[in-house]
Amino acid sequence: MVRWSWLHATAYSSAIVASAAYMHSQLTLYFKSLDARHVNDELLYSLATVAAVGGEQLDGLHHVLSELASRLRWLLVVLSLAVWLATLVLSRRYQLHLPLRRVTKRLASFADKLRDWRRKHTRPTWHHGKHHHRPTTRPESWNDAELEIDENDLLIVSSLSPEPRLLSGMEKPCRVADADAGSDNGRGRIRRFTEDKGEGKIARSSSKGDLGGKIVLHPREGARGGRHQSNQIISDDPYVSRFHFQIQYDPMEKEYYLQDLGSTTGTFMFLKPDAPKRLHVDDRVKLGDTEFEVSAIDENITTGMPFLRIRFTDGPLTGICQTIGKTSVTLGRHSSNALCITEDDSISGRHSVISYFGNGFYITDLHSTNGTAIRLSASGKKSRRRYFLHGDVFGVGSNRFMVEYSHQLAAQRRFAQLMRKAQEEDDAAAAADA
Repeated sequence: MVRWSWLHATAYSSAIVASAAYMHSQLTLYFKSLDARHVNDELLYSLATVAAVGGEQLDGLHHVLSELASRLRWLLVVLSLAVWLATLVLSRRYQLHLPLRRVTKRLASFADKLRDWRRKHTRPTWHHGKHHHRPTTRPESWNDAELEIDENDLLIVSSLSPEPRLLSGMEKPCRVADADAGSDNGRGRIRRFTEDKGEGKIARSSSKGDLGGKIVLHPREGARGGRHQSNQIISDDPYVSRFHFQIQYDPMEKEYYLQDLGSTTGTFMFLKPDAPKRLHVDDRVKLGDTEFEVSAIDENITTGMPFLRIRFTDGPLTGICQTIGKTSVTLGRHSSNALCITEDDSISGRHSVISYFGNGFYITDLHSTNGTAIRLSASGKKSRRRYFLHGDVFGVGSNRFMVEYSHQLAAQRRFAQLMRKAQEEDDAAAAADA
């Protein structure tokens, strides 16, 4: 769903009020300029001459025409407002404003580069015999200043795959000396990195068992992922589309979001264990290699018989439909589960449970090995934005990634240091007492 903030509401309401006032004033001036009374008097005089209409009838007809002109003016105002609102909604729904947004960003970037060039080629000024240098900090563009982007609000994306699959689209390999050359038989360690321009940095250890790489995303750039070499995150997985997903920063919400770009195999957000997630119609849930779709939901509590209907779309139960009522249903490989999936080895013994909590149906992961995930969109369809929380895990093909906010990591480190210091003080006090 689209996340509306106070800034959205203020912007749209201001635009609507300003548009209504402007159109009303302009239409009023337009009708006054026509001198409708003079035109109507001449027309009515001609009609009265031909048809011998009396003076009273002439005044009545003139009053009717004046009322019609006034109502027509307000009708045009209402129609103009309706067209304006429809344009706003359609542009928001179908992303029609994106080309204009890209052009605006390019113009702002060009203005920033021109400002930087002028600053570099401008000589320092002298004032009262003292040498004053111009500030060296890069000024923000008008768009960035309004949105107040925090330059230090970084996102760390870590690969959780057993083997490193995370690459960078603009990386440059180089050989650097290992910190402990003796332990590595004199061989260096490969590090891959990009220029510090916000495209991201990636470092990978050559030791086996390493949990893939890490890429640091800057709020002004973000990243796009897929098999194509132009992406910032490149995966060699054949189940990943050429342009599979993107991670961008929303300055209004101060959060990063994930969006599927119409991939074939989909992008999945994994649920945290013991955290119920409400199900809706058309939701697609993945359990190991099994996937099902929510085809119907009846939450009418007045009947006392709400139900949820699912249809398996991938895995050993493909094509099978199942109806779930108020009684909780567990899914897993063990025969004790209400919905047993024995032929899928990637599913845990007790994988997840679907329950009715009074206001809807929820699915909860039961600390399964391979997790329970929600697909962002159907095959070939671009998804809505899914905003990241610290520690979220998402899957693309056979790859799995975890995202962490830099501010949260810094807070965790400070808390760990305080706890360690407190523990050391307690140990020292205990040793002194002994």
